[in-house]
Amino acid sequence: MQFKFKNIKITVSFTFFALIILLVIFNKNDFLYLSCFFAIIHELGHLFFLNKFGVKICELKISLFGANIKTESFKKISMKKEIIILLSGPLVNLIFSAVLYFVNLIIKNVDLSNLILINLGLAIFNLMPFYNFDGGKIIEILLKSIFNEKITETIVSCISFGILVPFTLFSVNIFLRNYKDFYFLIVSLLMLLIIILKK
Repeated sequence: MQFKFKNIKITVSFTFFALIILLVIFNKNDFLYLSCFFAIIHELGHLFFLNKFGVKICELKISLFGANIKTESFKKISMKKEIIILLSGPLVNLIFSAVLYFVNLIIKNVDLSNLILINLGLAIFNLMPFYNFDGGKIIEILLKSIFNEKITETIVSCISFGILVPFTLFSVNIFLRNYKDFYFLIVSLLMLLIIILKK
């Protein structure tokens, strides 16, 4: 599905819709919906700093692998600004975690622990030095300032695979303990797909 919003082409893949439908069918709590909401907030953090640095956004692609923002002038900005843009998404989630934590301290009869954990999880997860994640892109930018593209690609591949193996084992362990907790397993499968498609 494609549509335009303020001259920005927005593409949402069919596979993304299919995944959402499956998760809605099998989802028995509000975890998925809250995660999607704060994931959108995360992306808005990136968009805010892209706009602040005068980077023109031409396309936003939403797929199984998350949101991919295509720009026209991204290469014209400094490495420092690129890293700030990539860090802005996780930073928004960390700010929400901190604010919600203090609100939870003040309002004793409200339990916001799930919201705090979701935001912390999104921040930590996106900062992992894995392909296409904010942390992976930061590592790639830093490595490209030292090595050529081929060596950078090899190092990022090794790091990504080194993260995937223990994360998959953790996901399988969580799933086997409680079959309702399949979210991590789906994420690990998506991470595996990212590595396969990169090759």
